Amino acid sequence: DISNGQPVKSASKLLRLNSDGSEDKSFTVPLGPKARIVGIAVDRRGNAYVAGYAFTSPAGVDMPALLRFNSRGIYDARFKPALPPSYSPKNAPTLLPSGRSMAGTIYWEPGSTARFGVVEWDSIGRTNGIHLLDCANENTFNCRPQPDGKIVVVGSFSRFAGLQRIGVARLNSNGTIDDTFQPPVFPTPCRWMDAHIHADGRILLAGVTTIGSGQISPAVRLNRDGSIDDTFAFEHTTGSAVYAMDVLPDGKLLLAGQFGFFNGKPSSQIVRLMYDAAEK
Repeated sequence: DISNGQPVKSASKLLRLNSDGSEDKSFTVPLGPKARIVGIAVDRRGNAYVAGYAFTSPAGVDMPALLRFNSRGIYDARFKPALPPSYSPKNAPTLLPSGRSMAGTIYWEPGSTARFGVVEWDSIGRTNGIHLLDCANENTFNCRPQPDGKIVVVGSFSRFAGLQRIGVARLNSNGTIDDTFQPPVFPTPCRWMDAHIHADGRILLAGVTTIGSGQISPAVRLNRDGSIDDTFAFEHTTGSAVYAMDVLPDGKLLLAGQFGFFNGKPSSQIVRLMYDAAEK
């Protein structure tokens, strides 16, 4: 979901593309003429979890804001997690390692308190439990599960679950705030858009914030306890912002965002860095 939860355009159906970019005609999911998709997550079995709003069936019946389809595009009517009536997804749901739980923004409107939720369900979608946390002032943009089951949440918030957390927080596997994780109090405004979790527990953040003596950095790496990892040296570039990132199979780091100049040279919206994630 490269839009980070921002609906790009109206969509009347969910599409799947072939490897050459053409539409896979065997997979088509009608969602209604006014449907908007804000994010999609796919589990290990190929089931697609679609979050959005204004979903309607071909018969014109209103459908939930979170739907599940199998790998053939068939709607799974058994999947009915009991989300709050106010559920209004802002970003794509993140499936947790169990495959039967998700994390993401449950409710958000400008000027109100966002609610971030961790939801668990059984094999047919019945909700086993839901844990909601208040997220003050702004929104969450992404969340990433750690190998130990904890969840790193990034966004533009200033408080999370009643604690001061500027743009990044970590939850325990049961959805409660992890108070052993003490990230820096980044100067505001701070917008962390994405995170990458290393095998050793260190966390790479991407977005835009002010650190040090007023320098702007689109990437920072934290140690497991939340402190800044000073061994990670990233050039501070004025006017840069990272919206999404990925660590490639060869260990290099791919960043997408806005870069006027990078390493003193004009740059486009995509930058690839030498970054051996297996060693750093």
